[in-house]
Amino acid sequence: MISLSGQLTVKTIRGRNGDFNVGMLKVEEGEFSVKNTILDEYDEGKYDGTFMVSHIFPFSYVSYGKVVIEVRVNLHGFVLDDVEGLSEADNKTIIDPDPVDELPQQEAGHQIIPFNEIKVSSDTTSDEHDDSKEIIVSDIDPDKELFGYLYPLGETVKLDKTVDRTLFRNQRTRLKEMGYKFNFQKQVWSLDD
Repeated sequence: MISLSGQLTVKTIRGRNGDFNVGMLKVEEGEFSVKNTILDEYDEGKYDGTFMVSHIFPFSYVSYGKVVIEVRVNLHGFVLDDVEGLSEADNKTIIDPDPVDELPQQEAGHQIIPFNEIKVSSDTTSDEHDDSKEIIVSDIDPDKELFGYLYPLGETVKLDKTVDRTLFRNQRTRLKEMGYKFNFQKQVWSLDD
C-alpha cells in the first residue's frame, strides 16, 4: 500500500441503475480512474487530501463501440482536507459505465431489488402470484433489513464500504431520506441539527 497526496475529482453520472459517482485521482505520479463504492457517499467536487492506494491496475471496457483503456486505483482509505466545487471545464459530459454492471453476475435466481421499489405487505393469504416486486413479510422493519448490523441507527452512521454496491447506494439514499448529512472529513453520516 502506498500513500499519495493529491486531488480527487468526484462526478455524479445518471445511469440506468440510478446515480453513481466516479472519480479521477490526480497526484504527482499521474492521473488514475477511481470506481470505489465509497465514492457514492460524496457530493460532486474536488477533494484535496492524502490517499492510501492498495492496488493500481489497467482496466478496459467497451463504450459506444469503442474500447476504453484506463489505469485504475483501488483506494483503501483517505484523509480529506478541503473540498471545492467543480469548474465549468470539469462539468463536461462523460460517459462511464456503472460499476455495478462491471461486477460478476449475481447468483442464478438472486435478484437485487432497489430499496425504494420494495412494497411491504403483511397479507399472506393471497394465492395469486404476479411478477411485481412485492415481498410478503410480517413484522420486519425495512430499515433493519436494509442496514443489517448497523441497525438501530444512532446519531452518526458509518456505512460499510465492503457491502454490495447496490445495497450501499440504497443505504445512502435512505439515510438522506431520514435527514442524515454526510461529513466528508469524518466520513460519517450525522443527523442534521
